[in-house]
Amino acid sequence: MKVITFITQKGGSGKTTTLLNLATHVATNIESSSLVIDLDPQKSTLAWWESREIDNVGCIDIKPNQLEKALTAIEGKGIEFVFIDTPARAENINNIAIKNSDFCILPCQPSLLDMRAAKVSVESIRTLEKKGAFVITRANPRGYRVEDAINALKIHGLPVCPHTIVDRTAYRDAYALGEGVAEYDSQGKASIEIANIWDWISKIINKKLELAA
Repeated sequence: MKVITFITQKGGSGKTTTLLNLATHVATNIESSSLVIDLDPQKSTLAWWESREIDNVGCIDIKPNQLEKALTAIEGKGIEFVFIDTPARAENINNIAIKNSDFCILPCQPSLLDMRAAKVSVESIRTLEKKGAFVITRANPRGYRVEDAINALKIHGLPVCPHTIVDRTAYRDAYALGEGVAEYDSQGKASIEIANIWDWISKIINKKLELAA
């Protein structure tokens, strides 16, 4: 079982969108069992899951201090991937999630404000001796500033995914239906983006891709 935590210091980063679409991609296209744990008080992940008609992704809503016990209970139950959603600007909660993770994903918009805010999360990952990577989200469809953002984020010392999540209506439309883009439009550009991002992440997790910080 691999536990992947999604963390950010700034709201509106596309964190939950990234998590839900990777989880549904894994369940739909990789055919691996996925469970989402919602630690965010906003409960956007739980609301999405409760509106779903497709029963291939599980979801539990727990308190942060229950996380370690929940993961212990899940272990050995056939769950292959656990995706943890965390609140923005909540170091105590985020640190609990990071501590219990195998890997961390830091969704980040290609803006100076977002990139500077990421420093706190990076420091937590290093302090807790965990691995992680940035994924650029809500990028301009024309690719504007993406290359600059990738180079700027590398300053933090974590790898940056070369594939980005573009600001597309497909993500919003899929969420409204309780779906991921892999389910909403399996051949669409958004679905291809998510597939490429997961392929890159899974290679890191399985140590099949060597990356320089």
